Formats: sequence, structure tokens, C-alpha cells
Amino acid sequence: MISREIVLSEQPAANLYGLTMLSDDRTQAKDVRDLYQCYKTAVHAEEGAVVPLYIGTKDYNTRSRDFTLFIAGNIQAPGLRPIMLPGGLYAHFPVRARFGYFWGAALRKARCHFYGFWLSHSDYEPRNIDYEFHTQKTMLDSPEVELYFAIKKKAGR
Repeated sequence: MISREIVLSEQPAANLYGLTMLSDDRTQAKDVRDLYQCYKTAVHAEEGAVVPLYIGTKDYNTRSRDFTLFIAGNIQAPGLRPIMLPGGLYAHFPVRARFGYFWGAALRKARCHFYGFWLSHSDYEPRNIDYEFHTQKTMLDSPEVELYFAIKKKAGR
């Protein structure tokens, strides 16, 4: 379920530690699972114990439909590299899944709403980075994650 309340706010830059890989629209779900397993191993975490956690994409190529996938957090560990989330203006809103295994569908629907409807009817354009911010709310019976999209004013607006 998507909250239609999209909030705009300035976010500070965040210095994180994580893993990246090249992914695409077809393999993203599998790639997130695989990269998350590697991240959990690197930080020596048990299932569900790694929060806060950032899962995102950057540098989306509309022609090839590939992008850089990243999973990062505040834990510094061997094998993790620095990842910087740029500061600036972000559009964000909570996404809720009825059950944890429906995350993929809920996030796809939310991204379609943002890119296909909200963004095209706004004075903003994407800065080519978005991420899910997972906290303890992700682990609840009615899970929730905050979805962030870096944006900027369209030229001339």
C-alpha cells in the first residue's frame, strides 16, 4: 500500500559503508537478495538484525535499463566500501506491505506511482538516485519502509 502523501525535505549527505553491484530491471529482486546476504556476512549479522539499512539504485541507464545497486548501513567492516548518499532535496513517503513477502510488489507500485504520475505532474526531475530506508518498522507485523527519491527543480521553474 502506498501513502499518497509525498513529502519534500532537505536531507544531509550520509556517509555509509556497503556493497554495490551492476544490476538491471530483470535481475534486481535476485540481486538484492544476493547482495543482502553478502552484506549480512560482512557485518556478521543475524536475519533481521541489520537496521538501519539502505537499499538503493543510482545511475539508471534508460537505454540498457541497468544501474548500480547498493546496500549500505552505518557499520564499518572489512570488505565494505564507503558509499556516500548525496545531500539535497528528496521526495519521500512510507510504503507498507501487507506481509513481508509482498515487498517487491509494493515497492514496484510505489516507484511506478512516483515516476509515472507524481514526478510528471510536478515541478521536479529526478537526480538518478533512490533508496529504501529500512528501520525496525520493517520488522513489524505490518511492515513499513520509507522510500526516498533525490530530486531537483526542473530548469526554468
